[in-house]
Amino acid sequence: MRKRKKSRKKRSTAQSLTPEQEAVVSSLVASLPSADAQQVISQLSSPLVARVFLEKLTPKDETVIELVLAVSEAFPQKEVQKAARKLLFKLKTRGYKVPEIKKDLDSGPIIKPVMEEKPEALLGSYDSAGTRGVMVAIPRFPKGFDVAMGVISEAQGMLEFFYGAYSKKGMKEFKQALQQSDEMTMVETSLDHAATALEKAYEANKEASNDAVKGYAEFRSLLLDKANLLGHPPIYESVPEGDIDTGLVTETNLERLFSHPLMNSFIISNEK
Repeated sequence: MRKRKKSRKKRSTAQSLTPEQEAVVSSLVASLPSADAQQVISQLSSPLVARVFLEKLTPKDETVIELVLAVSEAFPQKEVQKAARKLLFKLKTRGYKVPEIKKDLDSGPIIKPVMEEKPEALLGSYDSAGTRGVMVAIPRFPKGFDVAMGVISEAQGMLEFFYGAYSKKGMKEFKQALQQSDEMTMVETSLDHAATALEKAYEANKEASNDAVKGYAEFRSLLLDKANLLGHPPIYESVPEGDIDTGLVTETNLERLFSHPLMNSFIISNEK
């Protein structure tokens, strides 16, 4: 007795579409041929929707050729290209002159390159005790940042330091909170500048056994692998050292100095 072959059920092209997507496709098909090709493409939300749209088109006349080519160009995915070639072939068999869509034999999987993030750094102004804040953010692969924050002093050394892994969003929020803080003034600087300030503080008390020194010692190799220490203060990149006036400080110079926003944290009044 011969076995009966199981009949294959024809796959519905629209079975994976949501009701909303099906409604969009039906509306677009009904709007032809008056609809503009770019307007149609703007409403095709995915390669699946684009494929189903092409499969529902009827090859009535040559007005549909421009639309098919536009959809094919906008969606390079294999299933869309196959549906476009099939529709153009039907038009060709009806006597219409249609261009050929060549198969991209060299195309491989579409892999988006990982965008390389850049290091970020903040450095604070000195307070009346000679301390300042510092923050550095070093990109992690493939995403996220190693973020470190410290309070340092050239004389006293590394006073506070901690570090941890943050997402890009978390790092941005942390950085913004520091810049908007009323307790300190933090400005953007280069990673090299921030690393130089950290190293100078570390050299001042690296023999100490406090948690700040231990924390920085753990983070130090990662930082120095990405930064180049400066041989001179970065101000000399803007103002040559030879142009600095070494004469007596005038009252006008002092007034300009004390009125600067970075001096707000300095306590000058004897009453305070």
